[in-house]
Formats: sequence, structure tokens, C-alpha cells
Amino acid sequence: MGSRRIGNGVENVYAAAQEWVERGLRADDSLFTPGEAIWRPRWLGELRRRFLDRPNAPGGGFHGKLRLQFAGSPPEVYQLMGEVLFIHFLIISRNGMRDDTKAKNIQQVLEMSPRPIPIAACPATGIAHPGQYFLSTGRPYQLGFLIELAEQLKEGMPDQERNELLQDPWGFKEFAEAIQFRGAGMTANNTRAQRYAVYHLLFPDTFEGIVSEDHKNRIASTFERFVTEPTDDVDRKLQQIRSNLERRYGSGINFYEPEIIAQWDDSKSGHWASSVSHRILTQWDNEGSVDCEALASDLYLPADFIQEINILLADKRQVIFQGPPGTGKTYVARALARHLAGADERVTLVQF
Repeated sequence: MGSRRIGNGVENVYAAAQEWVERGLRADDSLFTPGEAIWRPRWLGELRRRFLDRPNAPGGGFHGKLRLQFAGSPPEVYQLMGEVLFIHFLIISRNGMRDDTKAKNIQQVLEMSPRPIPIAACPATGIAHPGQYFLSTGRPYQLGFLIELAEQLKEGMPDQERNELLQDPWGFKEFAEAIQFRGAGMTANNTRAQRYAVYHLLFPDTFEGIVSEDHKNRIASTFERFVTEPTDDVDRKLQQIRSNLERRYGSGINFYEPEIIAQWDDSKSGHWASSVSHRILTQWDNEGSVDCEALASDLYLPADFIQEINILLADKRQVIFQGPPGTGKTYVARALARHLAGADERVTLVQF
């Protein structure tokens, strides 16, 4: 599973991102009206000129300014902008923006078009909360990155080379990091969050769903002892850190889980709590890895059962044992808790 998120409908986010790859980046198709050439270099260039080259157009708010920037544009430009917004919104979780707000923002753009344009359903969940800059004053630059990425992927690049790039996580990142922006005010710094979002959406098994450079660097610094192959690339560091952590604690680690974020974000350290599901990473060097074989032998249970429980705890942070009274459910739970926590004093039994 790696850095790919699961549950709560997030699979729809990844599916939508892959639709963009197949329809918008590999081909010149459309997300909203399949079969219509919307992601063509012609329309991408027109959108860039109208939207990015006129950043100081008057108007009230994002949509008011857009109405003036796009005045007289063909319907394809309005539709392309709506589809770019759709991709822009994919990364944003519910606590960053509600799905109906996403749809409303896109619909406002499509309604400016001289012809009716249908809208695809926005996935109801997301991956991260990218912050206010991403959602407000920085939005034009984030959208601009998507426009320029698609345009430059298609300009003078043979189909085979583009297709290979869209299957190569590290090659794609190298290409995206080297983009020479044409739009007014566009820089590597003010487009960074959208770049990180695209890396995860297109390659969720390689890149973390983290859109903050500061967070990536702090995580890499905190867990630097798990980087076994020196590199200056923070994403490669995170990949090594995840691999080493998951070898010992099972798949599904999320760097924003309370017990993990408390280690790299001082503002969260007070939220650390004892529970059966906590994996005490700060004790790693002294306590070693979770030995499912040994625990299974002690409890006279199959090793694959213990391993499954360990994985479930890593993913869901809770498990429920079901069965008749007197069959050892509490005994097994407490033994597993002691094994994971490393000491009795780190385990609390709560009875309801």
C-alpha cells in the first residue's frame, strides 16, 4: 500500500486523477465531455494567455476577474478552466473544502460559457488540507502550474516519450521541477504545493500525500536515522523512511497520525496518548521490531493472525475481537498491547 491512502472514498480521487492522465495528458480528450478535444495544446495556450498573462485584470474576486479575463473566449476555454479547477480540487480534503463548494466553484466558471457544459461529480473526499494560500491568494499559481504542466508535456514531445514519462514517477518529477514558466508571476516557490499534490495523485505509491515542503523536511529530519541511502531528494528520503518503518510496524503508516506527528511537530506533542494501537516509534532503537512469530508462539495462535491484527492496527488504529465470554479475547488484546507498546505502563485497560 505504501503512501497510497485508503478508505472514505479516497479511491475515487485516485481514479479521477488517472482519468486526467488518460484523457487530459496522454490524449487531448475531456473529463466532462469524453470524445471532445479539450486538453489540446491550442486551448491550453489560449487559457494560459488569458488567465496567466493578465493577472491584474479588474473584477471582484476570483470569478469576477475570470469573467473579464475570459470575455469573448470560445466555449472550449471555459470548459478547460472548469476541468483544471476539478483537478486542482482533488487533493483538498473535506476539512479544507466541502465537495459541494468545489462543485459550485466549477459550475460558476462553466456558466460563463456561451454554451451549456456539464460538470463531472467532484469526489467527496480528498487527501490533504493544503492551507489558505493554496485556497485563496495562491490559487492562480496552483492552477497555472496545471496549465503549464499539461501544455509543456504536449509541446514538441513525441507521444511515446510522454507516455513513458507518465509511467515514471522520478522522471516525471524531474520534468515538472524543470518547467520554465511563461505565465506572469509564476515561480517554483509559489507553485510548490500543487506540484506536490500532482506527484501524489499521479504516483500515490511513490510520493507522500503531503503538500507542505516544511512538513516533508521536518519529517525527513526527525527520522533521518532511517535513511540508509544518502540523498538530497526529500521525497526519496521519505520513501526510505516509510519503507523502514513499515518493515517493522506493518503497512499503512500515516505521518499525520497522532503518535507520529507528535515526534516531528512540537505543537502536537501534547496529544500523545497510550492505546493498544500506538506504535512507539521513539523506542525503536532500544526495543527492536514487532516479532509476530514469537508472540504467536506465546499465545498459541497462528502467526498470520497476529500479523493481520498488527496491519489492521497500523491502518485503522483499532480492532474489535468478537466471541463468547471466556475465550481469551481480553488476554490476547492485552498481550498484543504490551508487545506493541514495549511495557505494561504504556498500556491502559478501559472497561465500559
